[in-house]
Amino acid sequence: MENREIELSPLNLFYLMMSRRINPNSCDLVVLDGHLDHRTLKRATCRALQRHPRLSSYLLTRGRRYFWRVPREEMAIDFRVHSLTVDDPGAVDACLKANIWEERLPLESNRPVRFHLVETPSRSYLQTIHTHVYADATSCYTVTEHIAESYAAHIAGRPFSTTPIDVEERSARALSTLRHPTRAGLGHILDGLRLNLPDLFGPGGGLELPEAPPGPRAFSRVSLDPRQTNELIAAARSLKSTLHNLVKLAFLRAADRFNRRRGAPSRPLRVWDFFSLRSMAPQETASLYDCLAVIYPVSMDPAWADEDALRVFKDQVQALRAGAAVAHAERFRWLVRILGAALPSAWPYLFRSNVFLTNPGVCPSRLDAIGGVPVIDYITFPQLFLPAKVMFVIATFRDCLRILAIYDRAAFDENFEDALFTPFLAELRRVSGTDIDAAPLPGFIAGWNPAPSKPAGKTQRVELRGSIPV
Repeated sequence: MENREIELSPLNLFYLMMSRRINPNSCDLVVLDGHLDHRTLKRATCRALQRHPRLSSYLLTRGRRYFWRVPREEMAIDFRVHSLTVDDPGAVDACLKANIWEERLPLESNRPVRFHLVETPSRSYLQTIHTHVYADATSCYTVTEHIAESYAAHIAGRPFSTTPIDVEERSARALSTLRHPTRAGLGHILDGLRLNLPDLFGPGGGLELPEAPPGPRAFSRVSLDPRQTNELIAAARSLKSTLHNLVKLAFLRAADRFNRRRGAPSRPLRVWDFFSLRSMAPQETASLYDCLAVIYPVSMDPAWADEDALRVFKDQVQALRAGAAVAHAERFRWLVRILGAALPSAWPYLFRSNVFLTNPGVCPSRLDAIGGVPVIDYITFPQLFLPAKVMFVIATFRDCLRILAIYDRAAFDENFEDALFTPFLAELRRVSGTDIDAAPLPGFIAGWNPAPSKPAGKTQRVELRGSIPV
């Protein structure tokens, strides 16, 4: 079989440039109430990855062109097992966070994915380390679901299809201009160039935070039960809006108050949000492992009435669905073409905000168990993109809305929950007219899902670095 080489899309290229300045690792994390068989899990992982050619590739550079190459020879899968002798949430969370960001994925020499299985006396934490260079939330959800299906099939002796999920045309332009005729495609290319002008000459604006080198990342989260989640969705519909737009409005109000408390005048804000191109692509791309998420700036003004803000947010999303999202993808092609290797250094001056919002959406699978072992929780999130100091991740798992905040601890000189997260939730209650009875919890996922008490003991970490033959 010949080596297969595919040129990176504009979105791949943009996130690759960003990875020059930040750790590119993103994370999927499944919490299980029990333990999995290691051999079966490794075999299930091997079979799941065979469905996604991108996960059997490495990055190749030729001059100013970038490709992902699937070599003739199968590459080993990096699979590591960590053993902790206690269920202490602090020890577990420290291990999990270290697995995400202490070691960058080696994109130019190995698969763009790594696996960690952290085991405690009563729990298992299965981590998949992805990169946004090649993956969006749909990609991450799909791989986790395929691993679970492959594991269950292996135990039951059922067949599991390893037929690759792919499309015939995966050129750089095809993934950003699907379903668009040539004339519209050319128009989007010119629109992409124009979209860079406001970034150069328009106003910026994020949270009033001190300029400082990036510090350690921290987490906080709130989880709503199905009743509260359904009430929020119903409230959004009654306002002829969406839950995500209510989140934007609540953030606008909380952020404006945050800035004014720090002596800044009330002023327009600018945040960055994500939009998926999958809704504009053929059906066969629904489970394709690739990054089809474009970021776009959202300008918001505290002077707007609530109904006016919701209308502006709605109109912008409708324009994206009508084709503006493709122009945003093309603007990244222009940035890479014009700035090249200088883009990572120039991006903070173009971005001019320190806030990201992202909505991975509803997890398509309930993921109740993996091979009979119950799943307690599941989250997916990207890295904290440069130069953002905080990112809110909005996702729903098993009918429960979760709002995860990833933030730069060094940027907030006081309690993050009191300073921003709790006021944001208060505004979400107000704009939706619902009674959200939940408070943010600091820490990472083991702290949110404490295991039953076990006898205290010495914490031990045993690492088995994988070289799994495929």
